Amino acid sequence: MLRYIKRLKNMGFSIYHIAKMRVDEIKNILNVDNGVAESIILYARMTVEKNMESRGKRYPNEIMKLPYIGVKRAEKLSRENLKIENIAKMKPEQLMNILNISRKMAEDIIIAAEITVESRKEEREKEQKEEFKNRRIKETPPGIIKLRSGSVVNGNGLINGRGLINGMGQRREKRGMKKIPIIIFMIFMILLPIFLTTVFTPVHIIKIDGKFGDWNNIQGYPDTRNDATPDIVLLKLFIGDSTYFYCQSSKNLFEKPEDLIVLIDADRNPNTGYMLNGLGADFYAHVWGWNGKIMGKGLYYFNSTNRFNWKGFSYYGGIDAAFSGNQIEMRIPLKLKNPKIYAFLRGKNGSMDESDLAIGRDGGYEIKAYNGNPFERIEIRGIKEGEITLHLGVI
Repeated sequence: MLRYIKRLKNMGFSIYHIAKMRVDEIKNILNVDNGVAESIILYARMTVEKNMESRGKRYPNEIMKLPYIGVKRAEKLSRENLKIENIAKMKPEQLMNILNISRKMAEDIIIAAEITVESRKEEREKEQKEEFKNRRIKETPPGIIKLRSGSVVNGNGLINGRGLINGMGQRREKRGMKKIPIIIFMIFMILLPIFLTTVFTPVHIIKIDGKFGDWNNIQGYPDTRNDATPDIVLLKLFIGDSTYFYCQSSKNLFEKPEDLIVLIDADRNPNTGYMLNGLGADFYAHVWGWNGKIMGKGLYYFNSTNRFNWKGFSYYGGIDAAFSGNQIEMRIPLKLKNPKIYAFLRGKNGSMDESDLAIGRDGGYEIKAYNGNPFERIEIRGIKEGEITLHLGVI
């Protein structure tokens, strides 16, 4: 178990990130089965909870149970009237601004706060179940019913009153019964449009299987310049439960060593992320292969204060990708509203084609002109059969 944790840490994942990772992410990164992946996550979570419990014994302030939080940072958070529940809902950027810390530290603190909140919720639910289980329900003796004064005879109750016998109870019941069909009909008419919309509105689904018929009705953006080999011909983007991307090349893909880089401006803010051609790339998805096979793939996030440092990207997680002939599709596990996507297709010989447009959910956007090749000092090295070493930083 510890050797898997060590491998993940060497890849840049902290114990806090591991505790919040999904089983499929662990499987893709370490190539292990479900049971091992679940055990890794459980071990990481127990380690985090143990660390916070240990810190909680040393520090009276609850916030100081979180990692990297000393006295001064705890005071800053207290001045902002922040509790652990508030921190768990924050974005890394907010915490970075308050505490003047790195993004990685901010993410670890938020993850630790989320785990604390989840643990409390589980404890409360457990206590409620135990309380319900141990509660003694006093049984009422047969025949004794607590009623208001005068409710049995000649009052508001059963006989000669307003109850069921010689009273008004039966007629009231009949009048009430007449209203029930009207109420049911009104509820039915209110819910009918919602039902019809849910059942009959088609939900478009993209399957990452190397079959591209499900892309037929998706808006495409042609790349008209024939300026490289391989050459990008067509791009498509679909936003659903994740971000889906499609690329068509002028020739069959991955016959020789090639890679596809998809830069993602997640927030459409040119002042954040890696700066290139007027975009601020917060992530990039990467697929590479040769001999007619995909040899590797992954998603990376920008984690540097130097916005022109390509090596400032760190591994984020896995992606799904499939290709056939000159077409490739991928599922990027980011649920984004309207990102901008910008693609590069490169060959081993140094040839590279960049897309004419940065595409988004609402159309294509012209990119700022770049004088020269933006990756002219970036190349693929050390490609061997069954192994690839990528040096994508400026060299």
